[in-house]
Amino acid sequence: RFSGGVCLGLILVLGFFNNLLVLLIFTKFRSLWTPINLILLNISVSDILVCMCGIPFSFAASLQGRWLIGHHGCNLLVQCCDIWLLDIF
Repeated sequence: RFSGGVCLGLILVLGFFNNLLVLLIFTKFRSLWTPINLILLNISVSDILVCMCGIPFSFAASLQGRWLIGHHGCNLLVQCCDIWLLDIF
């Protein structure tokens, strides 16, 4: 349980800050605003949303050993993460 929580915590922190760095680089250098790079920007935004809204619940559930937001919360979370992940395709 603890090792899963540590891994999810690392994914949360590293995923958020790495994608935030991508966003900051895009805002600083306008020359990066090409169509292909805007797709990468879209992926970074989707990844930040998943890191901030999906992983904390999994992190807490991993540490507690049970799902904390119930069946309906689980369904809502899965649907939101699916929407954000489908956004990159």
